Amino acid sequence: MKNILVIGDHWIETLINMNQGKLISKLISKDLNVSFYCKTSDGDKNFIANFPNATLLNYRYTGSLKYFGLVKFFTSSVRMLIFHKPDLVLWSYVEYVDNIFFALLGIPYILKTDSNQMSKPNTFTGMLRYRTYEYVIKKASLVLVETPEVEKRLKEVVDRDYYHFPNGVPIKLFTQYEAKFKKKTSNSITPYILFTGRIMHEKGIDLLLESFSRISSRNPEWKLYIVGPIIEREYMETLEEFVLNNNLSNNVFFLPFKTGVELYELYYFAEIFVLPSRHEGLANRITEAMFFQNPIVAFDVNQTKSLVTKETGELVPAFDVFDFSNKIEFLINNEEIRKNKGKQARFVIESKFNDDELFPNLFKKVGLH
Repeated sequence: MKNILVIGDHWIETLINMNQGKLISKLISKDLNVSFYCKTSDGDKNFIANFPNATLLNYRYTGSLKYFGLVKFFTSSVRMLIFHKPDLVLWSYVEYVDNIFFALLGIPYILKTDSNQMSKPNTFTGMLRYRTYEYVIKKASLVLVETPEVEKRLKEVVDRDYYHFPNGVPIKLFTQYEAKFKKKTSNSITPYILFTGRIMHEKGIDLLLESFSRISSRNPEWKLYIVGPIIEREYMETLEEFVLNNNLSNNVFFLPFKTGVELYELYYFAEIFVLPSRHEGLANRITEAMFFQNPIVAFDVNQTKSLVTKETGELVPAFDVFDFSNKIEFLINNEEIRKNKGKQARFVIESKFNDDELFPNLFKKVGLH
């Protein structure tokens, strides 16, 4: 039985709905020995509960490599390689130094590159890091990219074959959920706008609240649901203070992290999905929302434009709060346009972003079929 290693920074509960979580689930279903190598965190218990048949290697060193840090990194890497030497590393990010071990030892590894990586640096230390990325990309068995634009950019750095692997959705499972939702009525008696994601500054929820505050009084029946785990407690407190100071308490609701049926039911009954992030690769929750026919309003950051188009939603210049609120209100006031964009969003996902095809094709590509 093959030993498959998946590498990440640390486990957090939101990953269960993202590619790493889906990958681990599908590898386990193929009766493979699956290990997840990461640093220890509060999410360890959540990982063990969700993946009792996988091995959690929660001793990966991810700190500075200066001085004693290099010893810690070497020690943890050797420990992993001695006791859990993988036959294949299926998912390691380009910037992880661990990849150098795999390249030198001849262990096959599959890289995932973030959508915003690999721009040429202008410092000496940056260039050294850049050359390291080049090396591990050249030696990788396969490099996964999210969009054709990322592939084009990477080819200018390292001219090799890349494999297009976007963030998809499990359409078969979602269709089963949808059949259940059709028999229900929404828990909300008024229309609502939905945001799902981690509660942290990077996700731009403060920008979303500022945008919503501009139009809430003109659309008092519309609610805003913000769903996700609190990562930055002080940031959350500033959001709550903004809601209170701007008389939004009856229109803005913070809900805890949800997964599975509870999460997707929120998508199903939502009218609009918003993504106000200051920084994104290609967010999984965009494809989830699009499957459930949510038109998307999002800032134009990184690769978001590959999914959010005039046909599927409204793409807003980065951090333009005024235009963000205008686009939301435009969709509020134009139901037919809103519904048509949602239908087109669903069509795009069904055509190109089906996990039930993406993962089997990837496994076939790497010899796990």
